[in-house]
Amino acid sequence: MPEFENHTIEFETANHAEEEVVISGPQVACVGWIPFYDDVSEMPSCDYKSHSLAKSVFRPSALSILFRSGNPSDSGSDSNPSPASFSDRTQFLKFLESKNYRAALALDDVKLIATKAGRPLRVSFKSPEAVGFTPIRVMFGSHIYTYYDRGEGGDDWEFTVNADKGEVTIRYTVRFKLGKLGQFGCFLLTGRPAPSALMSIHYRISSSGQVSVGFSGSYVPSQSYYINWTRENMHDMIGNSAEAINGFLDAGGCKDAQTKYFLERNL
Repeated sequence: MPEFENHTIEFETANHAEEEVVISGPQVACVGWIPFYDDVSEMPSCDYKSHSLAKSVFRPSALSILFRSGNPSDSGSDSNPSPASFSDRTQFLKFLESKNYRAALALDDVKLIATKAGRPLRVSFKSPEAVGFTPIRVMFGSHIYTYYDRGEGGDDWEFTVNADKGEVTIRYTVRFKLGKLGQFGCFLLTGRPAPSALMSIHYRISSSGQVSVGFSGSYVPSQSYYINWTRENMHDMIGNSAEAINGFLDAGGCKDAQTKYFLERNL
């Protein structure tokens, strides 16, 4: 069962004479997902359709298998990876329970504790586990069976304190790739190791109450960005250029995929 874990990061301890104040920040989240298509030929006009991995003497092609393992985004479904909004943390957890996502980042109940003079003392927040799944669909007779292959990877935290400005910056990053079964299939079909995707949230909160948020990530997968559980923007991987597609595919092994800032907001 997915859940949000509590985190508290101490920077320094206040003197007994110093009064502490609590500054609350907005909730933010990012969901990574692959659009579902049964075959590349069914996709709208895009550079995936003319890519060499969409053309093969073997059927289905490598890219058809990728999109066939995509995440359906049925409107109104609890498993939709890109709804217009989530009602609250409980609904977001219900979505995570569906396993219909590649990766998910979220920061909720963010609090900066500072001295009355504005010096940061500690920051606390809640976040879920980040790495998701690849739905592997197999047809037996007239039935389709789905196995959710857990992806590999993990999250990474970086905290920066600017005492002069009374600011704390949280950088929350997840690197993720296919699970072992998916990696084996990727190598068989492409002759390449599976590349690692990245998603990051950059969250700066000040003792003055100002907050800025940035979302960055690799060009694959698609990503939906939420502030206070409402989708503010998204990156649609279907619009990737051939250069962006190849840049991601060439980032296997220990080489990170190229990333880009897709959304920045001052709140």
